[in-house]
Amino acid sequence: MEGASHVVAARDIEAGEELTID
Repeated sequence: MEGASHVVAARDIEAGEELTID
């Protein structure tokens, strides 16, 4: 499920929290 991880990372950046979940 790499797609979901990518979406979550993008949402985190938009929220202002630079959290990268690989």
